[in-house]
Amino acid sequence: RAALGSSKTPKKGSKAETCQQTVDDLDEARTKCDESLDELFEGVFSKRYRDSKPEVRAAVVKGLVGWVRARPSKFAATKYMKYAAWVLDFQDGPQVRASGARVLAAAFSCAGDQKDTLRDFALRFAPRLGEMAHDVDEDCQAAAIQALRALKDCGLLDELELGEDEDATLRDNVYAKIVDQAASASIRSDALAFALDLEEFDSNTSQGDAQRSLRDLGRFVEASVLGDDGPTTLTSLAADAFLALPERASLLRDWRAWVALLQRDDVDAAASQENQRLVDVLLRLCARSAETDSLSAAPALLEALPALLTKYGGDDDLLQTVCALGESASQASTKDARYVKACKALLDRVATTSDDASLNAAAKAIRAFATNSTDKKLSKAVAKCVGEAARPLLEEPAGDNDAVEAALTAAVKRIQALAQAVDVPGALG
Repeated sequence: RAALGSSKTPKKGSKAETCQQTVDDLDEARTKCDESLDELFEGVFSKRYRDSKPEVRAAVVKGLVGWVRARPSKFAATKYMKYAAWVLDFQDGPQVRASGARVLAAAFSCAGDQKDTLRDFALRFAPRLGEMAHDVDEDCQAAAIQALRALKDCGLLDELELGEDEDATLRDNVYAKIVDQAASASIRSDALAFALDLEEFDSNTSQGDAQRSLRDLGRFVEASVLGDDGPTTLTSLAADAFLALPERASLLRDWRAWVALLQRDDVDAAASQENQRLVDVLLRLCARSAETDSLSAAPALLEALPALLTKYGGDDDLLQTVCALGESASQASTKDARYVKACKALLDRVATTSDDASLNAAAKAIRAFATNSTDKKLSKAVAKCVGEAARPLLEEPAGDNDAVEAALTAAVKRIQALAQAVDVPGALG
């Protein structure tokens, strides 16, 4: 290409001449192709986008999405994009408005070198996309929010000089969809993802509006999860949002409500795949937040731990996280019967699993309980657990070889795990 770009004429019959001819032929073909596309655009699109039938208008506007993706350098220009923007205000035919928003999303997604061309265009129509988050048609809502996400991803949204009121209104329009019970889960997911992308969710460095946004979003989502309607498909999404925030951003305040949510009859890991996901995320959310807010979380977790272990402890994946909650529960100031009961519930789980990760998680929690209390009842409970775990190693084996081997392997694992938490020889006497 460097040789072809020189002012010298390639030698006749040389490879450079052949290459130059190929380049010239391709340039000519592209020019002819562009001319044909322009004829097609002027002859069909510019007329049919205002067709009397909404389905025809939607079809031609939707076709522009493919053109923009294929040749953004040509079609992500005002000459073409203005049509997509104009249809955002078409009153009849919501599919037309949705197609227009998808054209904009396609242009923003492949902005690249076209950012300067699209900047003024985006400044003019971003507020309209915010308004469309509340369109009467759900497909329009989804397309508008996706276009705004693309606008954010390409970096243009941060560069737009929106007025303070326009910027606040745009955000409010999208954020309101997060807790819109009538909206679909996918729309609420996109709205929440947009909020997480847009805000500065770092409680250590954010100040002013960004810090308030962090708190407000936390309260916003928490209220939606703990509302009177009970858990919805947003619950796992909301929990994921919390998990995406910095670990030191302690957003959970109503601990008893969150723990009560896990104990509800309609939240059951065994009920469905969705509930399995929901419980897993909620437990991880509580475990992570409890690490940074253990004193506030401990009383609620201590009281609920036995029930949570009974309900979810049969699943080794969930058991690990419930045991992590046990570590936080051990920080409770009370050392009464509830404290011993919670630790005994952990000890009971050691006897029912041979999963290494679950045993290690249980051992960490048991160690925390044993370290924070010298209660004799707790010591007796530990001794009983150790004795039962060691029994297969101390008694004459009975049964077939496979069963004996399995029992001995499980016993060794349990003793090894307990040895991380307590004085096993002392407990055995």
